[in-house]
Amino acid sequence: MKSLVQGYYGELYTDLIDNALELLKKLKDADLEEKNRKKVFDYLLKTYEKEHLQNLELHDDFLFIACDFVSDEKDKDNIIELEKNYQDDGYYDTKMEREVVAWQLIRKLKGEEAWEAYRDDHL
Repeated sequence: MKSLVQGYYGELYTDLIDNALELLKKLKDADLEEKNRKKVFDYLLKTYEKEHLQNLELHDDFLFIACDFVSDEKDKDNIIELEKNYQDDGYYDTKMEREVVAWQLIRKLKGEEAWEAYRDDHL
């Protein structure tokens, strides 16, 4: 896979992944049945967990998009646990990533007012 990430093919490969991520982001607004929501959520977490795209700047996007598909505390716990186990290689700002994920989960599960209160307390 590394050979695809280099040179022209790397740009092409990144563009294709970018387009796929945009489609996944659009799915969050679709009226998905629960089983399909769960499939998308699980796919996003597995892709993040396997770190296939860690060398690209798109890796974290899978986790951020997964936050949009959270429907309950169990989903939230799955994201938190996966993120805790992520090995920081110094390439990403893990502390900032965790804050972004926390903000997204609060907004999704507790609403806009709770998110704004959390944001105001932590900025």
